[in-house]
Amino acid sequence: MIKHDIDPTIRVETNLPGDIFYVEADLTQMQMVLSALLNNAAESIEGEGRIMISISSQEIDEEFVKNNPELEPGSYVCLIVEDTGKGMDEKTKSRVFDPFFTTKLQGRGLGMAAVYCIIKSHDGWVSIESELSEGTVVNIYLPSVKVQAEAEKKPGAELPKSEGTILVIEDEDVVVDIFRKMLERLGYRILLAQTGTEALNIAKTYDGDIDLAILDVVLPDMGGQAIYPLLMEVRPNLKVLVCSGYSIDGLCQEIIDAGAQSFLQKPFSLETLSERLKEILNHTTNLEQ
Repeated sequence: MIKHDIDPTIRVETNLPGDIFYVEADLTQMQMVLSALLNNAAESIEGEGRIMISISSQEIDEEFVKNNPELEPGSYVCLIVEDTGKGMDEKTKSRVFDPFFTTKLQGRGLGMAAVYCIIKSHDGWVSIESELSEGTVVNIYLPSVKVQAEAEKKPGAELPKSEGTILVIEDEDVVVDIFRKMLERLGYRILLAQTGTEALNIAKTYDGDIDLAILDVVLPDMGGQAIYPLLMEVRPNLKVLVCSGYSIDGLCQEIIDAGAQSFLQKPFSLETLSERLKEILNHTTNLEQ
């Protein structure tokens, strides 16, 4: 799923043994984590290079915890993404988990802050080893859980299919891909815009109903608070879900006060997105994060 977005001069190698501890995790959020890590690794490589993805079961003892106090002793699954890219200096490495920090000229989005948030919400831990010109290694630790044999055969709960057309206004490629996969799985028809100008053009020219727009707050050409009233001029009946890595305070609250139906903070699960969309499309509002 991810390899086709990576330059073919970059080799993606894996070491994924089957006898690994189980973890309890949200599949969609883990896909977001892996997409972000691989995209970051690919962008750090100039020309030919290699990305290695490996996974292993590890027993963390008291000695390891002394140097890594955010962990507790116990059984973990360790996911490692290693690249041969340009690496980072100490100043960059110290800021890599800051919200919206990026080394890219056009960077705006979640990046490693989202990875950190997702892994912490799973009671895990993220560490980064990197030096300039020496590549980067990202280590993710997730606590293992015991699973009964019959649980392996139990199918997951199926979410009911939905109908309608949703306009996604989001500029970060990783998040766009996640939205596409989520919404397709839920049964919605999807329109995509990565700038405010594209969103307004779609709103003006699309020959059909647009039931809801998912609006990011920060876009390359204008902010969400500027896009919202323009969308309303073109599509007065359009429902809007504000979706951002920021909290609801500030810009997000301004759009809600202007009339948007609800707010959802990134990162989120497939189930949370499904519920929020149904609430809005059924004319109810829920502003809880």
